[in-house]
Amino acid sequence: MSPAEAISLHEGNLAVEDDTASVALLANGAVNPIKRTVYHLHEAWQRENHGPILDPLTKLQEKLPVYAAKGVDVRIQVDKETGCWAALMTPIMSRTQCLESASEIIFVDSTSSCDTTRCTVTVVLAATSAGAVPVATLVHSSQKTEGYMTAFGLLKSSYPFCFGGRQNPAAFMTDNSAAEKAALLET
Repeated sequence: MSPAEAISLHEGNLAVEDDTASVALLANGAVNPIKRTVYHLHEAWQRENHGPILDPLTKLQEKLPVYAAKGVDVRIQVDKETGCWAALMTPIMSRTQCLESASEIIFVDSTSSCDTTRCTVTVVLAATSAGAVPVATLVHSSQKTEGYMTAFGLLKSSYPFCFGGRQNPAAFMTDNSAAEKAALLET
């Protein structure tokens, strides 16, 4: 729940009460804090539970043993000047990499600015009889060609035969991202 949703829900709950009392409750800072206070508390909670905003992989590095215990392999690469990257591999993704369909057409889709860190999440998918199944998930801090190249390079160096036992699939299918296309051609 976002701070704005929490504020709206809380004010709505206060307004449901007795009409004369609800106006007084809405004006009472001890019962209904100002928006800046709610946002400050949310930022403090976010920092405590998910790490600092400027360094998105700190919390991920802390949780590596927890992920490893669940069979999730996480590879991280950090460069102070150019950004950070992570390749995540779950047991399902590892099994997908062995499928013949993973050597055919691979779909690459990126979603950017998913959170306050403005990271991009790139999902690499194989078409199977069960539908699209992820081969890998990449998290990176740059949407430039170099950022995608480093992310794809991390995937290639960490899992060199992840496309059905081959280094490359027969074809990649992506959207109209010029940076993504250029990076796939280079790597």
